[in-house]
Amino acid sequence: MRAHGGLGGKRPPTVAYDLLDLAATVFNLERQLTGRQRTDPVGSIELRFPARSGRSWSKTALTLVENVLRFLGNAQWRVSTSNRQASEEPELSERYSGRAKRLVLFSGGLDSWCGAAVSSRSDTRLMSFYTRQKAMQADLAADLGYPAPVQWCWRKALPRGRGRSFYYRSFLFQSLAAVTAATLGSEEILQFENGVLASAVAPSPAYRMTRHAHPHFLAMMQRLISLLFRRDIRLHNPFVLTTKRQAAEAAKKAIGLEAAVKAISVTQSCWGYWAPRLQGGGKKRPGKHCGVCIPCIVRRTAFPEGRYARDLTIDRWKNSPACGLHFRAYHGFLERVRDAAEDDARFFLLLDGAARTDLIGRGYQSPSQLRSLYTAFADEFQETFLG
Repeated sequence: MRAHGGLGGKRPPTVAYDLLDLAATVFNLERQLTGRQRTDPVGSIELRFPARSGRSWSKTALTLVENVLRFLGNAQWRVSTSNRQASEEPELSERYSGRAKRLVLFSGGLDSWCGAAVSSRSDTRLMSFYTRQKAMQADLAADLGYPAPVQWCWRKALPRGRGRSFYYRSFLFQSLAAVTAATLGSEEILQFENGVLASAVAPSPAYRMTRHAHPHFLAMMQRLISLLFRRDIRLHNPFVLTTKRQAAEAAKKAIGLEAAVKAISVTQSCWGYWAPRLQGGGKKRPGKHCGVCIPCIVRRTAFPEGRYARDLTIDRWKNSPACGLHFRAYHGFLERVRDAAEDDARFFLLLDGAARTDLIGRGYQSPSQLRSLYTAFADEFQETFLG
């Protein structure tokens, strides 16, 4: 991997290169799994990697890695190390002498842009991973008054894979953030993600949501990074109790309505943004939001002015077996949320088993915090799609 834009002046510890090797391997492994693994999924994975810094990979550290990966992908992991023959540490980037108190993950999505818009420019650096979004990320950062972001990419193209799931990629993103923060001397890594998607509450039992910004995942990654790097680095999602609309409104207030709307229209939130076809069939222009996937549905509650390939305010698409699938799942779930009103117990029973176990006490102190978040989202959904 390579970082463009310049890492900080501190050289990362040797264990940082091990972490990048491990995270990149997990990312590439998922690309080789066939399909979406909805039936007969992989249940157990054993991974052994040669470590440059064997002493850093204690039993506690390896157990934390296994727990993180199991939480993300719902498979049992057994991770171990072997001794690595001496080799030079690769040069990851050109360097510069700067420091930053905090590091913000900046994907070019709406939430990360909103987070950057409301953050202090003087002591914050942005960090991205990109495939096709390099120029877009850099332009958005410059318009907000930030220096060029640290932008990670693959040194060469990865082997093609059949995988279509993205359960594990957040492990790579947080590992990249940890290495970047170590070179900048940062004390804090911020991942801005609206609470609806960060909480990973499934709208129906048919869904298995990604936990890319789940509070428990961030807490475990914080422990792992602090242990490996032997310094306290805080991982935090300031939007954990915020809907996407509320995040967008905060950004508009911070930089002005006209500038915010212009920038938000450039951000990307769609599962199939570059795909030539819609989920379930039908053509779509690459580089356009589909309008029917879960991220697009949540995005539209914050940015109804955006252009979408399918308009879910029209009954034809709401009732379409393919295009309206996710809309109807959320509609039914959020109607039950609205019916629960101020009743925390009724709301708690609406959550799937994983949400009940993983959220209360692991990011949300009580059901009322989560209920307030989803009640606000339910009202926004109703106003956006049902008038």
